[in-house]
Amino acid sequence: MEKKTLSTAVFISALLLSVGAQFVNFSRANPYRELGSVPPDGLTKPPTVTIFTPRNNSAHTTNKILFSVNVSLPESKTASSTMIHYIFYEADWQQDKVFLYNSAQASFDDQIESHRTLPKNLYFKCSQDLTGIPDGNHSIVVTVVAGGFYLEDSEMGFYRFMINGYSSVFFDIDTTPPKISVLSIENKTYSTTDIPLNFTVNEPVSQVSYSLDGQENVTIAGNTTLTNLPYGEHNVTVYATDMVGHIGASETIYFTIEEPFPTTLFIAPIASVAVAGVGLLVYFKKRNH
Repeated sequence: MEKKTLSTAVFISALLLSVGAQFVNFSRANPYRELGSVPPDGLTKPPTVTIFTPRNNSAHTTNKILFSVNVSLPESKTASSTMIHYIFYEADWQQDKVFLYNSAQASFDDQIESHRTLPKNLYFKCSQDLTGIPDGNHSIVVTVVAGGFYLEDSEMGFYRFMINGYSSVFFDIDTTPPKISVLSIENKTYSTTDIPLNFTVNEPVSQVSYSLDGQENVTIAGNTTLTNLPYGEHNVTVYATDMVGHIGASETIYFTIEEPFPTTLFIAPIASVAVAGVGLLVYFKKRNH
């Protein structure tokens, strides 16, 4: 037990001389030699990645969000040491990876590995504003490249392993109101008092309504029909509220309901003319005889 403790101390001392992923040549620094790389065993857990903001499936009304993430070291009951090599995120609206941590570029005091006692060496914490995000559905994927060592005192060596962690978040950016197009009603005159009101909206909405002739809005579930419209001039505007509360309005359509042509007023005169015509015809027939 005393020999293993001494050997472990020698190994750790050599490990602390390394910077990030650039490991020292252990054959020169201490009696331990690298025996190769192995996959992590069942008692080694990957680093934990927690994205606090933005919240998953959240919606935002500005092109700027707060991005906040915490990363903890891999946990292992069998490894002599664990460390984080890289932390980066990939956003769908950006072309390149963005590195949040690189052990090769970090100072010795800022490296994240399990044999330190200060909290800053045991986890990574970052919070920053992301700006200029276009409207639409987006995702951020955080990747952590980590690893560690398994000591083999019997072989006077160590095995290196790599173990990664991931986390992703999905969110929406919506800074503009919905656009509504009225399809069925035009700026013209109609001869019917029932007019279909059909329209389209360019994004998901939580509520749709219309206002007829400037009256109070009427909530509807979708396309509808304006019924029993009185004769005369009218106007209608369709409104829609999107999932983040923006309210959009369609173009106001002006139209007229025309009263039917009063054909009944001409029945009596036409009938009178017809009777008069028959009477004249009888008169001329009698006179000819």
